[in-house]
Amino acid sequence: MATITLKNVPEELVLRLKKQAAEHRRSLNQEAIAQLLMTTSRARPLTVEELTAFLAEQEEEGIWINPEDTRRFITEGRL
Repeated sequence: MATITLKNVPEELVLRLKKQAAEHRRSLNQEAIAQLLMTTSRARPLTVEELTAFLAEQEEEGIWINPEDTRRFITEGRL
């Protein structure tokens, strides 16, 4: 595995990472890696067609997704 060094990291960012690390029960290094992995994933947002097909499948199976939740999921990048 490679090693990297970050310089001039804003103190506010360090504090946020430390807080998140504590919440996730990780070391600061583990949290930084987890955050980098999440932000550099190759996932892409769904197209309108993909989302429409997904919602149709869910409806066929009797699963209801609230439109407000759907918008929130899209905004959060969870779909």
